[in-house]
Amino acid sequence: MDLTDWGPDGLDAQNDLKDAAREFGVQFPHCPKPALVQAARAGVLPAPLRERLNQHVAHCAACASLASDLFTLAEAP
Repeated sequence: MDLTDWGPDGLDAQNDLKDAAREFGVQFPHCPKPALVQAARAGVLPAPLRERLNQHVAHCAACASLASDLFTLAEAP
Protein backbone atom coordinates (compact mmCIF):
# COMPACT_ATOMS: atom_id res chain seq x y z
CA MET A 1 0.00 0.00 0.00
CA ASP A 2 1.29 3.49 -0.91
CA LEU A 3 1.07 5.50 2.31
CA THR A 4 1.46 8.82 0.51
CA ASP A 5 -2.03 8.49 -0.97
CA TRP A 6 -3.92 6.62 1.71
CA GLY A 7 -4.40 7.60 5.32
CA PRO A 8 -4.38 5.20 8.25
CA ASP A 9 -8.17 4.94 8.08
CA GLY A 10 -8.06 3.75 4.46
CA LEU A 11 -9.34 6.99 2.95
CA ASP A 12 -7.80 8.47 -0.16
CA ALA A 13 -7.18 11.90 1.38
CA GLN A 14 -5.53 13.40 -1.69
CA ASN A 15 -8.52 12.67 -3.94
CA ASP A 16 -10.97 13.59 -1.20
CA LEU A 17 -9.34 17.02 -0.91
CA LYS A 18 -9.45 17.52 -4.68
CA ASP A 19 -13.12 16.58 -4.71
CA ALA A 20 -13.89 18.93 -1.83
CA ALA A 21 -12.06 21.82 -3.52
CA ARG A 22 -13.92 21.14 -6.78
CA GLU A 23 -17.26 21.07 -4.94
CA PHE A 24 -16.43 24.36 -3.19
CA GLY A 25 -15.82 25.91 -6.61
CA VAL A 26 -19.17 24.64 -7.88
CA GLN A 27 -21.08 25.94 -4.86
CA PHE A 28 -19.23 29.27 -4.69
CA PRO A 29 -18.12 30.14 -8.24
CA HIS A 30 -17.38 33.77 -7.35
CA CYS A 31 -14.86 32.76 -4.68
CA PRO A 32 -11.13 32.11 -5.06
CA LYS A 33 -9.87 28.54 -4.98
CA PRO A 34 -9.31 27.19 -1.46
CA ALA A 35 -5.56 26.94 -2.08
CA LEU A 36 -5.43 30.70 -2.70
CA VAL A 37 -7.32 31.39 0.52
CA GLN A 38 -4.86 29.18 2.37
CA ALA A 39 -1.86 30.85 0.71
CA ALA A 40 -3.20 34.31 1.58
CA ARG A 41 -3.60 33.31 5.23
CA ALA A 42 -0.11 31.80 5.25
CA GLY A 43 1.35 35.07 3.94
CA VAL A 44 3.06 33.50 0.94
CA LEU A 45 1.36 35.58 -1.76
CA PRO A 46 2.49 38.97 -3.04
CA ALA A 47 1.05 41.72 -0.82
CA PRO A 48 -1.46 43.17 -3.36
CA LEU A 49 -2.98 39.76 -4.11
CA ARG A 50 -2.96 38.77 -0.44
CA GLU A 51 -4.78 42.00 0.48
CA ARG A 52 -7.45 41.42 -2.19
CA LEU A 53 -8.01 37.86 -1.02
CA ASN A 54 -8.14 38.91 2.63
CA GLN A 55 -10.72 41.59 1.76
CA HIS A 56 -12.81 38.96 0.00
CA VAL A 57 -12.57 36.62 3.00
CA ALA A 58 -13.61 39.45 5.32
CA HIS A 59 -16.86 39.89 3.37
CA CYS A 60 -17.63 36.30 2.31
CA ALA A 61 -19.06 33.94 4.93
CA ALA A 62 -18.12 30.82 2.92
CA CYS A 63 -14.48 31.85 2.53
CA ALA A 64 -14.26 33.08 6.13
CA SER A 65 -15.43 29.65 7.30
CA LEU A 66 -13.00 27.95 4.93
CA ALA A 67 -10.11 30.12 6.14
CA SER A 68 -10.98 29.34 9.75
CA ASP A 69 -11.12 25.61 9.06
CA LEU A 70 -7.82 25.71 7.16
CA PHE A 71 -6.20 27.58 10.04
CA THR A 72 -7.51 25.00 12.53
CA LEU A 73 -6.13 22.16 10.41
CA ALA A 74 -2.77 23.89 10.06
CA GLU A 75 -2.51 24.24 13.83
CA ALA A 76 -3.45 20.61 14.55
CA PRO A 77 -0.68 18.32 15.75
